[in-house]
Amino acid sequence: MLILGTALIIDNHEEIKNIIWENLYRDNPDKFIFQNSTVSASQVAMDKKRGVSIILISAHLPKLNLEDFVAKLLEDTLGSIPIVLTYKKEIDSKLKTGLVAMGIAGVEEVPRTPQAVNSLLKRYLQDMQKFNNVQASSESKDKDLSLSDEHMMPVALKDFIFTPKSFFNVFIKLAKDKYIKILNAGDPINQDFIDKYQAKKIEQLYLKAEEHSKFIKMTHAYAQSAITNQNKSQDEKIGAISAQIESITQNMTQLGVSQENIAIAKGCVENTRNLINQLMMENKKKDSYDLIKKIMEHDHSTSVSMLSGLFARNQDIRSPKTVQFIGLAALLHDVGLGTTIRESKRDSFTPEENLKYMKHATLGADYIRKTGLFDEVVSQIIEYHHEQEDPNSTKKRSAGLSIASEIVSLSDSITTNILENENPKKALTQFRISKLKNYSIAMQKAFDEIFPDSDRIQNR
Repeated sequence: MLILGTALIIDNHEEIKNIIWENLYRDNPDKFIFQNSTVSASQVAMDKKRGVSIILISAHLPKLNLEDFVAKLLEDTLGSIPIVLTYKKEIDSKLKTGLVAMGIAGVEEVPRTPQAVNSLLKRYLQDMQKFNNVQASSESKDKDLSLSDEHMMPVALKDFIFTPKSFFNVFIKLAKDKYIKILNAGDPINQDFIDKYQAKKIEQLYLKAEEHSKFIKMTHAYAQSAITNQNKSQDEKIGAISAQIESITQNMTQLGVSQENIAIAKGCVENTRNLINQLMMENKKKDSYDLIKKIMEHDHSTSVSMLSGLFARNQDIRSPKTVQFIGLAALLHDVGLGTTIRESKRDSFTPEENLKYMKHATLGADYIRKTGLFDEVVSQIIEYHHEQEDPNSTKKRSAGLSIASEIVSLSDSITTNILENENPKKALTQFRISKLKNYSIAMQKAFDEIFPDSDRIQNR
């Protein structure tokens, strides 16, 4: 006799119901609920209210999309009810693996006797009871902390658009400290995957915290590849740029940047991109601007432009032209590096590349002047954007130019040393200690306001 709960049976095979399930049903009518492949998730939800504590679902339901239906069941039950897939004949191995990865309790051949049915139900219900007991005990030595809220990080669903496969295990959050896995590392990702979860109004997925920074770098790389790929359509490139910006903002959010400031940063870079595109369209020498296009589409440049707009707003710079000049200089600050050297690590530079790096601020300023597209102030901000890193610099600048170039310099340094670091939070603390002192008191204060942190150093 089934004593641990009520079973919901979703199966089309009348023979199985009559011969197997009904033998038990006669003695325990309150312990079994039967549904077929026309059942809806809402009906299952109603059945849950009737005390369902386990769901057995057939693998052979022609009118049902099993993956979608099981995903919905897992969401509706918050993973608290074991779902067991039963099969009578051979089952597709890919389907089986996928459903197990999603979080079902197990896959079993249809039991052929009442005793086997009862044994199966008791086994899974007892396993769930043991699991719940462990979860309820905060002092349990066996408690797995790896999937607690503290150890998980959110990522936007659309950040997966440009990656051909998942390089990490990916999860959906069901409730506090409860997640189900929807992708294994190595599983393919395509537009159907994105569309499926968007249709379910799911816009946020989760990774283990220690994999988050690697994920950010990887999505940057794939978005960058899509942006520069000549075979991609304009819509695809716009989508890649959007994904690139979203990926950067996620990293900033994890460092404590407010949503209000995130919106300001995104608006600044989008306005600056639009302005540069407009200036290039209005000029007849369109073919000479390939380098500008490539530099302004780079994720490093995007991040520096976003931060520069944010620091300009923080410093209460009200002149629209000055804000515009800062945004332009920030987006184009590394044009003097060219595209090849921009993608290399400095420790791998040849002597010629290292010399170019040392001069790239001046080279970039000269290049921008020659285009004839921008005001001289933009060239000057680019020329001086590394001066703040040298406290002994003797170059003379006006007060306004000094603030503008310092903003771009600090934004560049934050991007390189923090946002592009594998451990941004640790890098943020180190930056406060070792590099922030090279900047003015006003910029140090702005940094602390934009990047609030519990470990912030007081009374510099």
